[in-house]
Amino acid sequence: MRCPWCHAEDDKVVDSRPADGGVAIRRRRECLTCARRYTTFERIEGVGLVVVKRDGAKEPFDRVKLTGGIEKAIKNRPVTPEQVDRIVDRVEERLRRKGPEVTSQQVGLEVLAGLAKLDQVAYIRELTGRLVGIKTAIGGWHFLNEIADNVLRRGLEYAPDFLVIDGGEGGSGAAPQALFDHMSLSIEEALPRAADVLYESGLKERIRLVASGKLITSARAAWALCVGADFVNTARGFMFSLGCIQALRCHTNTCPTGITTHNPRLQRGLVVEEKFQRVANYAMGMNKDIEMIAHSCGVAHPRLLRREHCRIVQANGASAALNMLYPYPKPKHAPLEQHATPARTGAQFIAAE
Repeated sequence: MRCPWCHAEDDKVVDSRPADGGVAIRRRRECLTCARRYTTFERIEGVGLVVVKRDGAKEPFDRVKLTGGIEKAIKNRPVTPEQVDRIVDRVEERLRRKGPEVTSQQVGLEVLAGLAKLDQVAYIRELTGRLVGIKTAIGGWHFLNEIADNVLRRGLEYAPDFLVIDGGEGGSGAAPQALFDHMSLSIEEALPRAADVLYESGLKERIRLVASGKLITSARAAWALCVGADFVNTARGFMFSLGCIQALRCHTNTCPTGITTHNPRLQRGLVVEEKFQRVANYAMGMNKDIEMIAHSCGVAHPRLLRREHCRIVQANGASAALNMLYPYPKPKHAPLEQHATPARTGAQFIAAE
């Protein structure tokens, strides 16, 4: 073995021991010329393994390529290189047991199995190729406080990328009636509380807050942005633009407007050539009106709307400032060092869920 320091080829082995669960031998060598020591690993030369792609093309199994793919999936996650190596070793060992040829699908399933045991967030990211978040309707503050406390204790790597708050008034005709009528807080109460938890914990810039729940009009969407939402999701408004009449038959396959049915006769009621323009008009009109509201409040962009820009009409007819009803909380924690934060674009999104 050639010395990495002086390149001499004379050496002696001073220590040998099993490594990587017995699949390799770690040898500690000493150069007889310069007396410096270095480590080498001895592995059994594996039988050629070929991966068959979906189009039928074949290529040799590439351990380096597999490692790179896993490292991309666990980017900014609390996973060590040693853990990645163990996953790759396990995947390669299991694939070699299956034969000299394996499909790319088999490779993917083995990788997902390894990630699922190691890190659930990395597993979902690899499975979907998308950001990972939580959508919930809330009935109190404990759930949100527990999320913030766990992130602060464990680090930003464990934070979800986004948090979607849905109001109790949301849902579709497929929702159980008891839950539809009586469960969870309304969006008016839930969204400010969720934003306050993120402000208090210093996580507002790490976790994107999304508002959802009967936010059909531009004024309601602007209110959500004032409260602290980064995005607004709406499904009901787009359903109305398609012609939904709220028949509450979403789960029965008998939707009279043809939107939520597989019945060919009923589907004729949904004329795509006509409805697509109505949907586009609704989306463009919403964005235009939200921007107009923002400009009327004296800000250049809807994302600059704050609680002081909004007043809420009370039962007695008088209005109260939103920042008086829900004052901005004092941060309990300094904002954590930011990384792996989803890109903040230049426009709000009004999108169907």
